[in-house]
Amino acid sequence: MARRNNFKSKREERIPKEIKDIIDKINNCEMLSKMDIDELVTIDGIAYEVAGYAVDTGMKNTQLRSFFEAIKKLQRNKQWKDIKPELILLKPRMAVRVGRSKVEEGFFKVIVAAMDKIEVDDEKETIKNFNVFVEFFEAIIAYHKYLGGSNV
Repeated sequence: MARRNNFKSKREERIPKEIKDIIDKINNCEMLSKMDIDELVTIDGIAYEVAGYAVDTGMKNTQLRSFFEAIKKLQRNKQWKDIKPELILLKPRMAVRVGRSKVEEGFFKVIVAAMDKIEVDDEKETIKNFNVFVEFFEAIIAYHKYLGGSNV
């Protein structure tokens, strides 16, 4: 057990303060749709900062795209009960890539924090939050490319 925690803590030590602040900001919001969309997706917004972190840490566009394709596929469903199980499975799938050093811990924590702010008591609001999450992820991918993120 101590060994697992040691690996995790070493990865967490590498998370820059700016990314930790973004994680805190997302964790402190009630739900994604309550966050200012400008703050989430415009240049110099949260998605831009996360994309810059992904570029700086050498995250590949293919890693981002594989998750985004899975998320977009889920968006075709109109009911949360059809989306939720597959969305939950994306967390361990992304965790595997963190363990293989293909995805940075900070990126993983930002995405998980955002995913945790999707589901609320009202299904209509939950779907709205999910759609904001999709837009947020899409903006990260766009800025990753814009900032020179690698494909290979």
